[in-house]
Amino acid sequence: MRNFFEINRNQTTQFGMLGETPYAIIDDFFSTPDDVITILHHVAPNFHKESGNSNTSLNQYEGPEEEDRSHIKNFNGEHFKDMRHEFYSDMILPAYEHLFHVLKYMGVTQIPMDRRAVLTNCFTFKKHPFNDFENNYWWPHRDHGYSALVYLNHNDNTGTNVYECLEEDIEADVREHEQPWRPKKRYRRIMNFEPQFNRCILFDAEKYHHGMHVEDWRFIDTPENDTRMNVGFFFHEHKK
Repeated sequence: MRNFFEINRNQTTQFGMLGETPYAIIDDFFSTPDDVITILHHVAPNFHKESGNSNTSLNQYEGPEEEDRSHIKNFNGEHFKDMRHEFYSDMILPAYEHLFHVLKYMGVTQIPMDRRAVLTNCFTFKKHPFNDFENNYWWPHRDHGYSALVYLNHNDNTGTNVYECLEEDIEADVREHEQPWRPKKRYRRIMNFEPQFNRCILFDAEKYHHGMHVEDWRFIDTPENDTRMNVGFFFHEHKK
């Protein structure tokens, strides 16, 4: 059986520096990216984190029963759809191995968090005042180490923003799908990784806050429109 996640052996790689940390932009990452899309379209994604739409996922809390969290709202499924594919496949192993060696070439010694995991970001949003991208950035956040994203839309104007926080980080007190739009005045955008079909970006996602760039209604949730989609690879430092 052929590997639908086979990587292209004729990739073009650019290296650069983001502050004091290196990054890579790898074009033509997968050998047959349209086959990757076909596979993902045959596997239903799940709602990210809170699981379910806003009508059925209020108060999704696993802490002490005595704490009242009925006031917390989850808008995932109401004003936007933030979805994930999460499944395992040995076919993805060579891609993780390749990225591991790219990191090693850049002088970064990190390992995959789960080298058999196929993980995606799938996103659409509704035309609603809640989605105020003029005054806000979409959920600036940090990961556990270096992250790689492979963009899978032929027509994409989003990409990934990288930020410097200008005010105290208040992420810990905010639920992602209750208040995902964060005021622009709290961040300075220091870089935008421009999207391109089958382009992979690899950068230090632990050091820098980052998030999806949104500047218009390109990925509005309509039957005629497509879903913003990328495949993610996540790394962290090996703890002995």
